[in-house]
Amino acid sequence: MIRRHATVVSAAVLVLVYVALFVALDGAGPALRLGGPLIFGVLAAIGVQVLLGRTPAQISDDAYADDARGKVDACLDLVRRIGRAGRDLASPSMRDVTGRIAHVVPELLRRVETTSPTSVYSSASQWEGHLTSLLGVVTTYGDVEQHPTFYEDSDHLLTSGEAASRRFLEFALESIRLVNSGDIAAYRANLATVAPPKMPALGTRQEGDA
Repeated sequence: MIRRHATVVSAAVLVLVYVALFVALDGAGPALRLGGPLIFGVLAAIGVQVLLGRTPAQISDDAYADDARGKVDACLDLVRRIGRAGRDLASPSMRDVTGRIAHVVPELLRRVETTSPTSVYSSASQWEGHLTSLLGVVTTYGDVEQHPTFYEDSDHLLTSGEAASRRFLEFALESIRLVNSGDIAAYRANLATVAPPKMPALGTRQEGDA
C-alpha cells in the first residue's frame, strides 16, 4: 500500500533529513549548513523513491486490485440490500432463504479472492448481474405479498419467486463447493452458463379494476 505513495513519502523524508541536519549543524558555516542538509536530504529521498518505486507491472496489478475491489464492494452492497428486503418479508421460508444468501455470497467472494485472485474481477462482475436480478425478485416478491390483488395469479408469482431464490442459493452453494475443491475452471464455466434469477412475466391490475 505504501508503494502507491512513494513520491509523498520521499518528499517527507527529504524535509525531515534537511531539518534534522540543519538543526544539527547549528554553528557551522552558511554554505555547509544550507548545502549539506539539502544534499543529504535529496540523496535520502532518491533512496526512498528507489525502494518504494513501482514497476509498470506493479502499477497494473494495483489498478486491477482496485477495480476488483470495487466490483466486490458493489456485490456486497447488493447482498446487504437483499438481506434488508428479505427481513421485511412475511414468508418465514423466504426470509430464511434470503438470510442464507446474505451469508453465503460474501463468503464465496472471499474464497474466490483467496483461491484465484486473478479471477476476482470477472467473477464479481458476473455475480453483480445475478445479485441485481435477485434483488428484483425479492423486491417484487415483497410487493406481491403486500398487494396480492394487484397481480394476476399472485400465488403463482410468490411460489415462482421463492423457487428462483432457492435456485440462486443452491447455485451459490455449488459455486462455493467448486471453489473449495480447487476446480476454478468448473466454477467459472458454471458461473458463465447459469442464467440470473427472475420472476415470471408479471400480470398486474390497477386499483379499481374489476
